[in-house]
Amino acid sequence: MSADVTATVDGQNRSEPVTRQQLDAWIATMEEFVIVGRGENPDSFIQALALGDEEYRLEYRSDAVKHMMATYVSGATLLSLLLWDWVHDDWQRLDALDWERAF
Repeated sequence: MSADVTATVDGQNRSEPVTRQQLDAWIATMEEFVIVGRGENPDSFIQALALGDEEYRLEYRSDAVKHMMATYVSGATLLSLLLWDWVHDDWQRLDALDWERAF
């Protein structure tokens, strides 16, 4: 994966490369949140907040969207897929979600 993709898990910056397998591992062990960003653009990121029982609030911000967008997803596997899609700028699954302006 590109070196410009970064991850923070429960407030800890991670030095490991962002891979699909690493996302699975981080999601399985996160207590609060995971943030995936692009180093060249700190305003472009996606983040997930653990709500319990494999329920998550998913939020993103990008250059194309000047405000934060949010939705809710169920299941760690789906969350990992969505984060991985964002890493690869693949919006097929992401666009199918019911996004709302967060703030």
